[in-house]
Amino acid sequence: MDAILTQSLHIWTPLIYVILFVGLLIEGESILFAAFFLVNQQELQLAYTIVVAIAGVLTGDLLWYYGGKLLMRVPFVQRLSERMPKTIDHFIRRKPILSIVGSKFLYGMHRPTLLRLHAARINVRTFLRADIPGTIIWIAVIGIAGYLFSQSADLLDGKMKYWQLGMVGGLVIFTVLTHFVSKLVVKRISVRKK
Repeated sequence: MDAILTQSLHIWTPLIYVILFVGLLIEGESILFAAFFLVNQQELQLAYTIVVAIAGVLTGDLLWYYGGKLLMRVPFVQRLSERMPKTIDHFIRRKPILSIVGSKFLYGMHRPTLLRLHAARINVRTFLRADIPGTIIWIAVIGIAGYLFSQSADLLDGKMKYWQLGMVGGLVIFTVLTHFVSKLVVKRISVRKK
């Protein structure tokens, strides 16, 4: 197979799991999408990928949850937090579980929501009760998208270089669409509250 991105990748497999874990602490969709893409290419094992993904996402979410109290003292984060519409704060207090699960699917809203949870006095038990199933659902949705995208590679056998460029293009399109959908949802929430 003439591949640019996956050539001799199996040598680096343990490092890829570490990168997956650390990457999910920082960024989510694209790292997870790429991991499940590699699962379908048989570069990573499904069970290990799922365990590392769940551990990485939950660890990252807990760090952001507890870091919210400390980060709210930083002027830049305070300004960023103040830009969130008051309707979102109200929604977090009224429906914390829906806020936590829903924010995972709204591009750019999950980290600010996690920062606000501690300020909204959402306890860790309520947070984990929402975050664990939300994480599993989110990983399943993004993982299936990455896996199915990789499945289409069989149709392009012999044109792997072009297919991998298409993967990068698909990832960019997916990220842009997620961004615009989340902006639209936030706008509708703000309009309904007024």
